[in-house]
Amino acid sequence: MRLFIGTTVALLALIQTVPARSQPNNRCQDLRKKAATLSDQVMKTDRMLMDLDQQIQELAQKKRELEKYRSGKMKSKAAMEQDLKRTGIKLEKACNRCAAIEKKVNILKAKLAPLSSKMQSVMQGIRKRTQEAGRLEKQVDRIETRYNRLRCDNLVAGQTAQSTIDECASLFSEWNRLQKQINTLQAGVDTLTSQYWKLMKQAKSKRIQLARLRDRMERNCASHPLVGELKALEKMHSDYDGLKMDLEQLGKKLKRFKRLKMRKAPLPKKKKKRKKQLKVR
Repeated sequence: MRLFIGTTVALLALIQTVPARSQPNNRCQDLRKKAATLSDQVMKTDRMLMDLDQQIQELAQKKRELEKYRSGKMKSKAAMEQDLKRTGIKLEKACNRCAAIEKKVNILKAKLAPLSSKMQSVMQGIRKRTQEAGRLEKQVDRIETRYNRLRCDNLVAGQTAQSTIDECASLFSEWNRLQKQINTLQAGVDTLTSQYWKLMKQAKSKRIQLARLRDRMERNCASHPLVGELKALEKMHSDYDGLKMDLEQLGKKLKRFKRLKMRKAPLPKKKKKRKKQLKVR
């Protein structure tokens, strides 16, 4: 570029040293103008090239900076690719784990379904017997209260009013009818109690398995819909524990019914007919 600038300067000097003639020479003037124009263009081009050189240097610096930035991004990308690979492995492992747990849960649900159905039947039976025991209790309380008030266990024929004896006899008959209902209730409660404990024994190991599977699902697959379903199953089976108290209450009422003793009212004494004595004439 320095050579180019020097040539331009020399050309300008040559133009200025050419002697002017007295008479105009058009060709000389045209060449002088052309040389001046070219010289001006060359100077402008020279400045432009200097600007371009400056830009090239700046771009070279920018290139170095971008290459450094790119190098950092490449390292970051490599790290992310490794992380993605590890995450993919964990994801596949986690999904497979959830699928395995889900399979076990479905198997357990299939085993619990018939037990739950039978336990629901037992629950309904206990509720029905509890209502029946409440109805019988009211009647027993009424008979017992009236029996004690009339002192039916201390009746004495010929001394106790006949109306009292009749009422006690009516209470005793009513008590006999209730005893048959109480015996039927006792048999029903005994059957329900046997069924309840048999089902609870069968469900014991499955309830432990249910709790373990629910815990595994919460730890590994917290957002899985089965988590809520397992919790509901646990609660339902936990409610079955309360049936033991209902059966105990029924047993206490039945024992109380059994302890109640009533004596049959005595029959009134018949008056002896006097034998007619024959008069001896």
